[in-house]
Amino acid sequence: MKKLVLLLVISICLLSSLNAFSLGYGVSTSGNAGALKSASVNLKGLCDFTSSRRALLTVDAGFGFNNSLTFGLNNIDIKLSAYPVVFSKHIFSFMFINSMAYAPGLGVGVMFDRDLNHYYTVNLDLIHLYDTQYVYDFLSPMIYFDKEFKYAGWGVELFSMSILFGGR
Repeated sequence: MKKLVLLLVISICLLSSLNAFSLGYGVSTSGNAGALKSASVNLKGLCDFTSSRRALLTVDAGFGFNNSLTFGLNNIDIKLSAYPVVFSKHIFSFMFINSMAYAPGLGVGVMFDRDLNHYYTVNLDLIHLYDTQYVYDFLSPMIYFDKEFKYAGWGVELFSMSILFGGR
């Protein structure tokens, strides 16, 4: 009986939070140096479980030229980013007509190359701006590590633009 009540309470909590759930898509440009030398245009999918835009799960696939100058899929990146501090008044207000919040953040993830070798990533979202529907990132540096957590290279996401549906 206790398990049934606990399951019911958890189910109600999960169902009541579904209005906060939102999905989205976007595009970005990025480049990597080191073991995964490449320049890419990325197609991305985003998921926000909170509708606050304070934690985003991102999956992106980078297409472009790699070290051997062949075009194709360069990497697949799965990343969880957190934005603990939000500023409503900031120096980037001049960039948009609508009111955007500024929230620098930190992300961790796993990146797979063409051969499905995996790397661990840490990125810093220096300029992360968002409103109720749109998310923009500028100049987001990243470092990545190999399977033994040894430094393997660095990269930067120059620009990212995404749109989220649902939630708010």
